[in-house]
Amino acid sequence: YLKNTMGAGSASNSFSKEVLIRRRISNIYNKREEDFPSLREYNDYLEEVEDMTFKLVEGIDVLDIEANIAKYQEENAEQIINSRARKAEEVARSLREHQDEATAVGPSDMFFQKSSFLISWTESIKSLTMKILNNILSLVYKLK
Repeated sequence: YLKNTMGAGSASNSFSKEVLIRRRISNIYNKREEDFPSLREYNDYLEEVEDMTFKLVEGIDVLDIEANIAKYQEENAEQIINSRARKAEEVARSLREHQDEATAVGPSDMFFQKSSFLISWTESIKSLTMKILNNILSLVYKLK
């Protein structure tokens, strides 16, 4: 995965490598505390994700971990997409709230335009995410 996303010149930059890995893993393993029946189970989940991330960063058991990630993605596609959509909704809501606050204070035109753009962009992401989810689910059901 990393060889495809990092150029030869930046391969030695371990910080960039770790950031890329952490971003990728957090996009897949995106459950929250409220998704678990207990705090203990959530902490176990976080520990498992951190162990995987560490091993990927250090180059330990990469093929096995990548296989586990692919399996997890397949088995949890709906949950992953729903979590991403929920996050997009939260970002859109936060942007709307900030826009409302700025409007009450009297925002600059530039801030208002950027906020409007970000809200629109977030809504587009949400829509695309739902379309992708539907496509994934239809493919999964066809395979069964």
